[in-house]
Amino acid sequence: MFELYPRLKCTVFECGANWISAWLDRLDHKYEPLAGRTVLKMKPSEYFYRRCLVSADLDRADLMRPPCPSGERDSVREVW
Repeated sequence: MFELYPRLKCTVFECGANWISAWLDRLDHKYEPLAGRTVLKMKPSEYFYRRCLVSADLDRADLMRPPCPSGERDSVREVW
């Protein structure tokens, strides 16, 4: 979708968003052997980090510091 619609943005609203990191790892793992045979120009996680926003319930301690690509904290906006 992101290749076909370059201006498309996505928002994920979740109570518990701790599954997103594992899901992105799995998508990247499945993408790697197919990288030369797909229309995707980037890993799925790269599309996600560039185009998606996650809104999650921050009451849980495991959601207070969501994972960021390469440990870059400035790529995540915290809203309180």
